[in-house]
Amino acid sequence: MGGRPVERLEPALEKMSEENGNGPTSPTLNSLQPAINDHNKHNPGHTSVDDQLSHRNGLEMGYQEQMTILAAIQNIEAAAGEPYHVFGKRMKYVMVALIGVAGTFSGLTSSIYFPEFGTSHQVASLTITSYQLMQGLGPLLWGTLSDKLGRRQAYICSFTVYIVANIVLSFSPNMLVIFTFRGLQALGISSVISIGSGVIQDIAPPAECGGLMSIYQALRMSSMTVAPVVGGALAQRFGFRSLFITLTIFSGLVLIGIIVLLPETLRSVTGNGSVRVKGIRYKPLWNILAACTQQSGSARPEQVVKQKIELRDFLEPIHMLGDKDTILSLSLGAVVYSMWCMMTGTTTMLLAEKFGLSELEIGSAYVANGLSTCLGSAAAGRVMDRDYRSAEARYKEVHGMSDESKISPKAIPSDFPIERARLRRVFGIIVLLSLSMSLYGVAFFDTPVTSHRWWIAVLLVLQFFIAASANMIFAINSCLITDLYPGKGAAATAINNFARCTTSAGAVPLVHYMIRAIGAMPAFCSLGGAVVILCVPVAVASQTRGMKWRRERMEKFMDGESEP
Repeated sequence: MGGRPVERLEPALEKMSEENGNGPTSPTLNSLQPAINDHNKHNPGHTSVDDQLSHRNGLEMGYQEQMTILAAIQNIEAAAGEPYHVFGKRMKYVMVALIGVAGTFSGLTSSIYFPEFGTSHQVASLTITSYQLMQGLGPLLWGTLSDKLGRRQAYICSFTVYIVANIVLSFSPNMLVIFTFRGLQALGISSVISIGSGVIQDIAPPAECGGLMSIYQALRMSSMTVAPVVGGALAQRFGFRSLFITLTIFSGLVLIGIIVLLPETLRSVTGNGSVRVKGIRYKPLWNILAACTQQSGSARPEQVVKQKIELRDFLEPIHMLGDKDTILSLSLGAVVYSMWCMMTGTTTMLLAEKFGLSELEIGSAYVANGLSTCLGSAAAGRVMDRDYRSAEARYKEVHGMSDESKISPKAIPSDFPIERARLRRVFGIIVLLSLSMSLYGVAFFDTPVTSHRWWIAVLLVLQFFIAASANMIFAINSCLITDLYPGKGAAATAINNFARCTTSAGAVPLVHYMIRAIGAMPAFCSLGGAVVILCVPVAVASQTRGMKWRRERMEKFMDGESEP
């Protein structure tokens, strides 16, 4: 549908007020159509009315007005036969599978490096720290480009940088080169997580977002299952440089897959997928080749809107750090991610010292952790979708909306409890994480029983529950972050990764110091207690104050826009 700015709708809104009075009834379609038709005729390139009203919704209008306008928008879009996105369920799953495989390289690159190659634990820890720091900074660059130029271009550029870094690392002569190009490697590949989140937000409304996001996270975290085993086997047999050669080969294949198969999804470029686009920057290669032999007229012949990139666009994710509701969500994700990294980042050292395991055996020990990340993410997705539909149904019942009406993903009402819907189950998961972390510490108590090699199974079971509960919180937290910034999924995920990675970069050396100073048992027991102390107040504040702070953020944005 063509764009319709707010000012051209004012006469129609006044007419609606006269027709409806103060009652809750929705306007007739005819009351909006003249203004819409007039604007469509003269301004075919503007953004859609729900984009424009997303800032106005719940701020300058009362409840009846915002419900009236949203209902009119939905009626018009339904009459035009336009879904949220033209891709069917099968196509969406195929795309999530492709970006999920691309997303594995972020975790794969750090996990495959856990088996060490003749260096001290401190040196290996520093290389992981340098990787995590750049992993936090990279998405701030690529996420902005993704939200402005398109997902496809950002994928291609970031994978190109990553492949170049891997090639240099495969011939690295010393640790200085490894430090430097590990940073470049992280700068290139870290963005695939935020770009993938942006793709999902492009093609999925909130009712589907939780399920698709959990599948995406499960796929990309599946690398945690195989990477340490592969890394241990390759490092033990062929040396550490073989790790980077392997990453070069597989990332090259994924880049080819993206070029050939992945369509552009950025809504400012392709709309709901029905806008015709031209060139390799936007169209997958197989579409271009097919167009050479077959004429297709199914897509709308609209021009692609070119967007300028300014310096402030790259600073926009940083500005999110000033929003109170965002800070809460970022803090929850950062704390839990740091706890998980403290566990995974010390597994190699603790198992090698306590049980004398080889590199291959240590790599195999990460399988339980990897499997639990997939299962935890999948479980969180099913729960989130159910909770969202339940909250949506209650909201419509309270406000007298019809069962057929839907909450617009671009204009979530300011009084819709999205924070409560997403965080409904998080407290039980936090308790599970805290209990598992504390028992993990107790399991390192030095007794004759805990010194037997079969005791490793107990540690791995506890690691399973730690990783499963942590990744359930990751999935919930990631989905909430993208909900708070509709249309800016990549930038929102980028700042989320920035908070997580910069925090964990300091957390991993800290837990190494704690273990050396007080031992593994008191270290992890104290971390288990810290989970509750830090996470529960943040989750409570997000549920009780998040909606109010979200409204204040929207009001602040509106005030800024109204300034000359």
